[in-house]
Amino acid sequence: MCETRHETSGFGSQSPIGFVLQTFYRQLSDVEFVMKLRAALAVTATILAGAVGGLSGCALPTGMAGLGNGAGTGLTGTQVADTECHPQLDLAETAFGLWVTAKKIPIQGSSHQFYFTVQDNYFDPCADLSWVTLQGVEQDPAHYDPMAMESAQRTLIFFHRDQLITDASFLLAYDARDITVADNQLEVTYEALAYPRVTEGPTQKITYKYADGALRQQANPTIDVKPLKLDFHTNPPASDAITIPLGNANYSPAIKTYEGNVLADVPMGGGKILCDFYLTQKTSGPSCTNRQKATWPIVNEGPAQAPTNSDSKSNSEGKTNFAAFSFSPPPSLRTSYFPSGNINPEDTFPDESVVQVGPYFVDTRGDTVKISNNSSTVVLGDGVAELRDEPLFTLDKSRWPQDLKSSR
Repeated sequence: MCETRHETSGFGSQSPIGFVLQTFYRQLSDVEFVMKLRAALAVTATILAGAVGGLSGCALPTGMAGLGNGAGTGLTGTQVADTECHPQLDLAETAFGLWVTAKKIPIQGSSHQFYFTVQDNYFDPCADLSWVTLQGVEQDPAHYDPMAMESAQRTLIFFHRDQLITDASFLLAYDARDITVADNQLEVTYEALAYPRVTEGPTQKITYKYADGALRQQANPTIDVKPLKLDFHTNPPASDAITIPLGNANYSPAIKTYEGNVLADVPMGGGKILCDFYLTQKTSGPSCTNRQKATWPIVNEGPAQAPTNSDSKSNSEGKTNFAAFSFSPPPSLRTSYFPSGNINPEDTFPDESVVQVGPYFVDTRGDTVKISNNSSTVVLGDGVAELRDEPLFTLDKSRWPQDLKSSR
């Protein structure tokens, strides 16, 4: 039997060919060109892989699955998987986007919610079977304790091509790793939930089989793992959470990612500006300083009160070089003038690319810098300082399920 093996140690660690392609992609600086190239290569690879798989009778590596009929009844809603592969379909654009935006999934027969973050994104819209690793905790919203996430456990959700498999045996474990896919089967090594954890806990391989739209485990666990009754027929609780792109197994929306807390030179046109993303040490949002010249107009958008000329917060030409902004509702932007210091940046963001810093995306393509939480966007350039009520990425939510039950 031919099988594909995956180690869940990082984002996008798929087949060797996929790894080489992704490495090649990251060497290029033109993000728009890269995205078009990825789409073309992924479609070509899918067609070739389908032909090879047909000849060999072997399961194809994740990311190179052949085109099938997508039949099934356990997929999201009453839809079936697309027969056309969409290699750049973002995880947030699938049906799961509804819950991944809220970061909560209702639990069947309970008022509890599963609070989670995405740990590993192996969603592949062109594969018969793919998965996403979630790290989270099950809690009552009325008594939710954010500190509980420090002891979060892991579970997997599954996809058939572009469709979320809602009829599946979900298990909650200390860890879920060493995932292999062969034909219509998927094997996972789970590690037991036992606490306190001094050494690695006992593990067990669980095999899942996909048939008729459902993914079922072939044997009962013998270690301490917990069945997790995720309810994908109920809306998550209402929230004002913002949908951001998450990529998939074959591409990332950002060429580089920082967890936060970085002071960086950011390319802007032919020069650079110094931007402060030390977000955990201040209540406001990021700020940027143009240390080369003052060209920004005085701007006061949002609730913050910007200084005026009489406050000596612009230079003699009425221009500013400092921009402070916040994306907390309502978003705000204000500019001012300060003498440039001699602070050294910790890093330099690449030009003509997109970088993610915590919850923000920094887009250096073109002559301006765009900094966005994907709801509002600050645009900085030579003589330009604007706060726009628009996302940086437009995501297609047409696959999100409709007419679901309301949360309790």
